Amino acid sequence: METWHWVLIGVVALLVAAIIPYLIMKYACHKPMPGVASYLFMIFMFWTWIFTIYETPRKRRERLKKAGVKEGQVIVDLGCGPGRFVFLAARVLGP
Repeated sequence: METWHWVLIGVVALLVAAIIPYLIMKYACHKPMPGVASYLFMIFMFWTWIFTIYETPRKRRERLKKAGVKEGQVIVDLGCGPGRFVFLAARVLGP
């Protein structure tokens, strides 16, 4: 199988794994629930929050040291995502 097939399978599996609890809470437990899009957004934000907590600034500082980032260097953060390393790297690099 090609790579995009696996990506598609992963996305579908993730959506199914997220929507099944939604349907159980809404119909089996009769809980008032927001729309599916809001529910999926809340799940996304929850996991973003968990990964932000999991990777502490101390761990990020260690990763920057392993990468050889030192004061006075110029670095480029390509594909920085949410920017977890940007401000820490700026402190390490100095003005």
